[in-house]
Amino acid sequence: MPRVTHLTMIYLLTSFASPISISHQRRIFEKNHIVQTNIQKDTESMNTDLNTEHLTETPYLQFTKTPGEVEVATEKELVLKCEAIGIPPPVIEWAYNGDIIHVIHESNAVEKLYNIGLNTIENSVTASKMIVPCIINKNKAEYKCLASNGHQKLESTTTVVVKGNAKCSRNHSPPTISMWTDGRFERSGATVQLFCRVNGNPQPNITWYNEENSELSDVKKYKVNELILQSGDLIIYDTKWEDLGVYTCIASNEYGHDRIVAFFYPTEP
Repeated sequence: MPRVTHLTMIYLLTSFASPISISHQRRIFEKNHIVQTNIQKDTESMNTDLNTEHLTETPYLQFTKTPGEVEVATEKELVLKCEAIGIPPPVIEWAYNGDIIHVIHESNAVEKLYNIGLNTIENSVTASKMIVPCIINKNKAEYKCLASNGHQKLESTTTVVVKGNAKCSRNHSPPTISMWTDGRFERSGATVQLFCRVNGNPQPNITWYNEENSELSDVKKYKVNELILQSGDLIIYDTKWEDLGVYTCIASNEYGHDRIVAFFYPTEP
């Protein structure tokens, strides 16, 4: 798979090359995620005391993928995808005709509490998908991808044209991982929070696996943050270079499952 090839390339670069600075490691990480786009940044100051005190680099936010205009027939599944990179980690919500329909209840506040007193990088790529399992006739609808990280906000608008006329009825749904960490760059020694936000009815079960497809069961090293509504985020304590790699989040219920992979890149010691 391309993603695995990409990770292998980074691993070889960092394992066998001469020691490189953290700033250069960050450039390697970003180069493999950023797509050049023309965006307008909306800078809005929020409660950023922890970030101001502990972030080692300037906060920023940028879209890397946004959905284009979509035409879909009624009774078909609508899928919209969006992705953003930033410091601190972005969160992504969705709005339908002006009303927010995918609400994110918490960003990476859990890791911030564990990292009080530490300098952190918090460079992250966040991806999101919005799924309507059975679209109905609304003619034209406007959807917005809303990205924010406590320092800036961005939005991208797409128009969905629905053709046909049909009715949908469904009381249950397979799990959908609606927001997740695609890539994360952080100093070794810090705690990190990898997003895995899930929707589904009945409530899905969340399980994380490592590259060897082994379930993460070491409670002293890992924790799945289920205290926050719709959160299956993975907390990795006291990260080390050996923690570099791919982590898989799987959400499942009796009607199906969904999965994502997150790449974590700690700095070299």
